[in-house]
Amino acid sequence: MKKAISIITAAVILLSFSACKNNETSGSDWRIVSSNDLVESEKNGMFITNTYSSLSFLDFSTMEQAPVCDDPTCKHQVDSGCTSYGKENHPFLYDDKLYYLKRSDIYQDNDIYINDIQLWQSDINGANEKLVTEFKKLDYNSYNNMILYGDTIYMCMEYKPSDKDYKELEHTEKFVTYNLKNSETNNYEDIVKGYVCSSDIIGIWDNNIIFRTSTSKENLPYMEMVEKYAKDNGVTNSEAMSAVVDGYDTVYWQFDITEKSISRSMLPLPLAISKNFYYYSEENKIMYLDKDGNKNTINEVINANDAQIYDGYVYFSNHNEENPSSYLFNEQSKEVTSLDNNYNISAISNDTVILQIIDDKNDTLSYEKKTIAEIAK
Repeated sequence: MKKAISIITAAVILLSFSACKNNETSGSDWRIVSSNDLVESEKNGMFITNTYSSLSFLDFSTMEQAPVCDDPTCKHQVDSGCTSYGKENHPFLYDDKLYYLKRSDIYQDNDIYINDIQLWQSDINGANEKLVTEFKKLDYNSYNNMILYGDTIYMCMEYKPSDKDYKELEHTEKFVTYNLKNSETNNYEDIVKGYVCSSDIIGIWDNNIIFRTSTSKENLPYMEMVEKYAKDNGVTNSEAMSAVVDGYDTVYWQFDITEKSISRSMLPLPLAISKNFYYYSEENKIMYLDKDGNKNTINEVINANDAQIYDGYVYFSNHNEENPSSYLFNEQSKEVTSLDNNYNISAISNDTVILQIIDDKNDTLSYEKKTIAEIAK
């Protein structure tokens, strides 16, 4: 049986994330919050989610997982009342409390059907759960990023109603902020509209939240696109669902934190943004801007089309099955390490890499730690 989070473990978590408590914003204390396995990571450990919607804490020193549960006798199973369940949607720590999102049931509002997103709070060990606020008639995809900066969370949210027959209607992407200290919600202008549209936050650069939106070029409900593809190509709807590929128009935007205004971003299209550098690609070269606006080239990184930010490092990789490559870039020393494989990196702490190991046969996840030297070519 996995042990529950004890008072001692909770104290370790608080020490791990002491930098996450509400402080005056300094321009570099922002952090991305997501639901893609790694939720929070610092020096001592990280929160992780699993396929069963349970939230746990992984201690880097022992590599042991502890469910976020306050009951030492709990078996930590679905529908058992375990407090580790239902906290997997964008969990984050703020002011010694655990926050997370939940989606309400669908309800009828005049002629449409819609749902809300709710922000919940609990103690670090999962106890004393309470509703903080509701974002009415708005949805938030589990794969989207949000940013916590000072006392405020910044989100790209979506209004996506259905009619009485549950047929999807046109969606609207919105930019929303919520202040955790004074409970103030701001819902800014509609950004884009479309039947198939999405948005996601990249990071903060020069006091601007950088985010992108994507809209379908055909602008049809998904099932109508499937039916159209099936008809045009003489295949069944089932065959079309696995074959239809929709084109998208992607636009990058910036939200000025001081002026509280949204405009098109004039910066290069970002690969990733860290607290130190703005990474992008130019003529098949990996470039980055520093805080002074100077352009820099990372010559050792070749053919990378993806970048992930970690604690002082950037993981560059490509998805070319015939010629995969991956690299770690040390932001302080500017050294590049070529890796011997494409890895699922969950965190980097004190120059130690935390790897996620996926067992497709048994449908399980595990974690192991290695030094950078152990995974270098």
